[in-house]
Amino acid sequence: MNSTIIEGASTTAVEVGSRGGNGQRGEPGGVGKAGGNAGTVSFQQLAPASGSGVQARSTSLVSVYSIGGWGGVGQAGLGRGGSAGGISAVLDASIATQGDNFTGLWVRSEGGQTGNNVPDVVVTSAGPLPFGFSTASLAQPWKSANGGQVNLNTASKYVVSTQGDRAFGIVLESVGGASAAPHGASRRAHRAHRAPDAA
Repeated sequence: MNSTIIEGASTTAVEVGSRGGNGQRGEPGGVGKAGGNAGTVSFQQLAPASGSGVQARSTSLVSVYSIGGWGGVGQAGLGRGGSAGGISAVLDASIATQGDNFTGLWVRSEGGQTGNNVPDVVVTSAGPLPFGFSTASLAQPWKSANGGQVNLNTASKYVVSTQGDRAFGIVLESVGGASAAPHGASRRAHRAHRAPDAA
C-alpha cells in the first residue's frame, strides 16, 4: 500500500514485489538447482503520483511484480525456473508521467528462466562445467515456469496519463519463463515491450 503523494519523480518512485532466488549451478555430474518461486503480491495505490524525465529504457513510475528465480545449469541437466505468484493491484489515485519510455503503472508476473545463471549461456555436448552436458542426448528442451494471474481494479475517475514515445499508461502482463534450447543458447522470454527490471 502506498499513501504518500509523489510529485516530480525522475524515475521509478514506487516498487513493490516478490522475487524468487536463483538456483545454484550443479555439482560435477549433477543437475542444476531449481529457481525459487516468487510469492503472491497485493498492492494498493492510494495517493496521486507524478514524474518527469526521459528514460534510457522502459521504466515505470509505479512498478508491481512477482518474478520467479532462474534455474541453474549442470552437467546432467538443468534446474527449472521458479514460478511467479499472482498479483492483485488496486489503483485508487491518478498517475501521470512525462518523458520517453516512462510508463505510468507496470504490473507483471514472470516465471523464471530454466537453466541460466548468466545471459545467453551456451549449452553444448562437449562444453566444460558448469555450462555443458556430458552427452548430446541430455541437451534437450527443458520446460520453464509459469507466470501468475494478474488483476487490476480501478475506478473510472482515476486517470493514468503519459506524454512521450513508448510511454504506456498501464501495462499488465503474465509471462512464462524461457525454456532451454537444445545445443544452443538458452532462449529468453520475448515481448514486444519489455517491462523494467526490478531492483
